[in-house]
Amino acid sequence: MDVAIVGAGAAAACLVDALSRQESEPGRLTVFDPSPQPWRGQPYARDLEQVRVNLPPQQMSARHGDDAHFADWLRSRPKDAARHLDPQLNQPLPPRAVYGDYLEETAEAAIGTLRGRGWQVQLIAERVTGAETRPGARVELHTAGGAKHRVDRAVLCVGAGSPRDVYRLAGTPGFVLDPYPLADTLDGIAADADVAVVGSGLTAVDVAVCLAAREHRGRITLLSRHGLLPHVQQRGFPFQPKHLSRARLLELAEQGQLTLHQLKPLFGAELAEFGEDPEQLAAEIGAAWTEHPAERLRRQLGEVGSEQRARRVLVRLVRSLGPLALGLLPERERKELQETHFRIVSSLCSPMVPVNAATLLALHDAGQLELVEGVERIEPALGGGFGIEATGRARLSADVVVNAVNATPYATPDCAEGLVRSLVEAGAAELGGTGGLGTESGSGRLVVDGRPDPRLLALGDIAGHSLFITSSIAGLVAQTPAVTEALLSGF
Repeated sequence: MDVAIVGAGAAAACLVDALSRQESEPGRLTVFDPSPQPWRGQPYARDLEQVRVNLPPQQMSARHGDDAHFADWLRSRPKDAARHLDPQLNQPLPPRAVYGDYLEETAEAAIGTLRGRGWQVQLIAERVTGAETRPGARVELHTAGGAKHRVDRAVLCVGAGSPRDVYRLAGTPGFVLDPYPLADTLDGIAADADVAVVGSGLTAVDVAVCLAAREHRGRITLLSRHGLLPHVQQRGFPFQPKHLSRARLLELAEQGQLTLHQLKPLFGAELAEFGEDPEQLAAEIGAAWTEHPAERLRRQLGEVGSEQRARRVLVRLVRSLGPLALGLLPERERKELQETHFRIVSSLCSPMVPVNAATLLALHDAGQLELVEGVERIEPALGGGFGIEATGRARLSADVVVNAVNATPYATPDCAEGLVRSLVEAGAAELGGTGGLGTESGSGRLVVDGRPDPRLLALGDIAGHSLFITSSIAGLVAQTPAVTEALLSGF
């Protein structure tokens, strides 16, 4: 058995850990990634301390079936745990770079386990640029250095795409296309500059919080078409679904195509376990479009420890089961969710931590930060800087514009364009209607004309059936058992 993993970010770290805990005959594992910091990916690369994880440790475990894995690792580093305690959550929320350390150690430990069981494991610091997939033959991977590697199975774990340049400002002086690492990009911004941030999601929150930590004196304006900030993370509680589970989703799918109509009573049953009302939750979510952003922020900061658990149940279920459920739904319902509910799902499932929410609110109350919605145009201004047009507002200006718009869902990252192109042109893969590669729900196998190919698999944002927000650790971990089983099937 000769297995390859293309990419060595968070998805690959979760997959290698899952692979190390499977009973199988020893084989060969080759991981391809040119990054000098393998197992982290860009999200968990070294950066400013204020760039934190956005979920408590129990929801960040990289090991399926062991929710305490990251929490236990963090407890072994008490200085990190104490230093980065969020007082409202009463949980440590360390910098993402610290979580990157955890992913790195988890992957290296898994590799040690595999080698101890007779596996040959090699990390090749090269990019895979193409592949040949002749019927009945092994997959041949081509690297940037000109080498060719034949393998029985290959898993694409290539991460997310590049940030979108919505207003086509790339190359304009004063425009920052990709803000990460913020340790580098913010160094070039004067302390008294007026900064406009394109977007109002977690990346925009990171930019504002890091500017505040550097004692920025200029105005900070979050520019958004919709004006929706992330929800504020609430205090966690032990929760294992009783009605809406992975097994139940697969059971319903076997009986016929899964629909949203079938999911609603299952979700209602989960809420009933806690005496919660689905209609009350729906009203709360709907208020996000009408309530003033600052007042909603203030209210949610006061509800971090609320006894009401409905929103937390919804978020946990969407993040862990969303990728699977989305792939099982009819195309019409998938499209409706993606086109109609993308913003609110993103706000709910990519929440900001209370300590960051408090910083945003303090900036707003001090008159330094403003959220502007209905943005229509951003363009370079004569003499430097930028002009900004928004519905119902006089023309705004900024000295610097920082892009905080995520990649298009399912977008192929630049590093994988050659590989994906070669697979599609050879008829070994097909792009989904929303982008990404078509995959078989539950297994991650690439699908062409409805037929899965056992040789080729995908995990993460590149998979056309992953959730239409950036893949969460919980979502990746939830998929690893099935992908691992498909990877080893037949050997």
